[in-house]
Amino acid sequence: MPAPICSECRAALAPDADPRRFTCSDRCRTRRSRRLATERAATTRASLADLFAALRAAALSGDLAALAEAERRASRLLAG
Repeated sequence: MPAPICSECRAALAPDADPRRFTCSDRCRTRRSRRLATERAATTRASLADLFAALRAAALSGDLAALAEAERRASRLLAG
């Protein structure tokens, strides 16, 4: 089995490292944490933009079924 590598800098981890470990150092752990937070924020922003577009289209067209579906999406998105 090949040696595990750091998810950020691609350095080899120690052979006896905990298998749950993804990074080689505190600096890489911080970098990974920030990268994942940035990716989550971008995904959330994109979902909110899509939701806003759906709500706006439903409100402008007066389609109550589409408005209800957009409201369900909003509650799922904002719940967690």
